[in-house]
Amino acid sequence: MNNDERIISLLEDILAWQRLAAREDLLPFLEKVLGDPKHLKAFDLTDGSRTQQQVAAGAGLSQPAVPGLWGKWRRLGIVQDKSGKTVHIVKPSDYGLDVPEGVAADAEKPNKAKGKNKVSQPAEQATEPEAAELNGVAAQ
Repeated sequence: MNNDERIISLLEDILAWQRLAAREDLLPFLEKVLGDPKHLKAFDLTDGSRTQQQVAAGAGLSQPAVPGLWGKWRRLGIVQDKSGKTVHIVKPSDYGLDVPEGVAADAEKPNKAKGKNKVSQPAEQATEPEAAELNGVAAQ
């Protein structure tokens, strides 16, 4: 192992221990910052694999709301940029937060095999059957 690899390994160990040590303080902070269920869902969907539109649709928010949330969360240190993508620093369910049901997380990921992204309309802009589907309610 060369010197750079050793430094990276040590930094990864330090980060793991820091996360463990901060766990008790982080949970109440996340509960406060992500108190709105739509914001919690958007935070959960912010894993770097989705566009702003996909996060908005999956959380039932308007698309313009997402960059505002990402900016706030970036300033608070709970998301970071990795390779040009916004990514949460922790998965909410790993900290005991119950992420609201709704659009399945996998349904909102880009479909790389076909080269297409499935983007649903936000619930407030969708037709009644589409809004019901986005909110997890079967249309009647």
